[in-house]
Amino acid sequence: MAEANRRPWTIIASLIAIQFFIAGPIISTFTVFFSPLMKEFAWTHAQVSRTATSYQLVAGLSAPLVGWLLDRIKVQWLMTVGAAMVGAGFLLASETHSLNGIVAMYGLIGLGVSASTALPGLLVATNWFERRGTAIGVMLCGMSAGMVFAPMIVSHLILVHGWRMAMRAIALPILGITIPVMLLFIRTKPGFKRRPTAEEIAGVPGLEYTVAIRTSAFWCMMGIELFYGVTFGAVYFHIVPYLIHIGFGPQTAATIFGLQAALSGVGWVLNGMACDRFSAKYVLQVLLGLLATSVFGLLGAKFNIAFISLFLAFWAASAGATGPTLPLLVHQNLGMRRFGSIMGTLFLTRAIAGAIAPVLSGMLVDWTGGYALSFELAIACVAATAVCTGFIFPAKGHDQIPEMAVAQAAAS
Repeated sequence: MAEANRRPWTIIASLIAIQFFIAGPIISTFTVFFSPLMKEFAWTHAQVSRTATSYQLVAGLSAPLVGWLLDRIKVQWLMTVGAAMVGAGFLLASETHSLNGIVAMYGLIGLGVSASTALPGLLVATNWFERRGTAIGVMLCGMSAGMVFAPMIVSHLILVHGWRMAMRAIALPILGITIPVMLLFIRTKPGFKRRPTAEEIAGVPGLEYTVAIRTSAFWCMMGIELFYGVTFGAVYFHIVPYLIHIGFGPQTAATIFGLQAALSGVGWVLNGMACDRFSAKYVLQVLLGLLATSVFGLLGAKFNIAFISLFLAFWAASAGATGPTLPLLVHQNLGMRRFGSIMGTLFLTRAIAGAIAPVLSGMLVDWTGGYALSFELAIACVAATAVCTGFIFPAKGHDQIPEMAVAQAAAS
């Protein structure tokens, strides 16, 4: 009994470690590597930015495949293969001397991250814990911590040993720590150790994928990912340039940006706890109101510096609004039967929106000479996200095993 009680804590500690060593460092070190790569190879900003584009596109486009695999094979094996891809990608990139080679390795890293971090982590956290929102929020804290510490460590390694050694240093804990953790501790859900995946899925309530994608709840969630992705992408990547544009010094702007990254982990935990107490649907609507307020604070800072306090107060709490809430919306309205496939499709929508939004926002800035129209578009997309959220209702059969539902209908 004591071992059974300890197992969930082992699971959540493992998920935190995976997010800390894989997701956090990769997301936060793109710009850290840009300068040394441009200096050594004389690449332009546009050329070196292809690494981020390659990563984002592959991670997003592979999400449906990862979700499909999660519904069919053991999660620990998929995560292990993904982590091995990430580690190998960094080791090979550290030996590469061409732009196309490094871009290709970041594509491999994107595929590995997709298979080893957020999507499988959400599945495991949702299956293992009754307080699912809190578990997801705590798991995401690992990524937040990685985003805070990794840039400082990697920057120091680049300064002392060069960018090649820094990439190898990122790979070592991924290969030496996260892979053993995945194999030893990560399991899809309690009690499923030896039975084949097909047998496990047979007893899980929820809608089949082909049924789920025909429900209004699913398409409202697609709308959430689309409009929220545009909101986040239109603002997040332009925060520092905007603050400098309105008069903040570069160091102050970077400090403000780093502060919101550090506070985001607290926001994820609080949001997850709120989802365990209240409906995820209503929690998301409240967070969207806070998100609109934070963007309004950015706009107002142009006229009065005091408005920046609105941004600092609410952005970290609401910028990751869909992190804890969306998996719970899927669970509460479509069921867990094809959770991986459904979340993979939603992640693909998020990736497409996230890839388009920064470019669209930059075009609006170039066209108007300011950030007002871009941020106003973000606020409009927040409103559209809230509308989509309001129209989500549980689909018929989301809490039933499909075969049992068919048998009941036949009997009646």
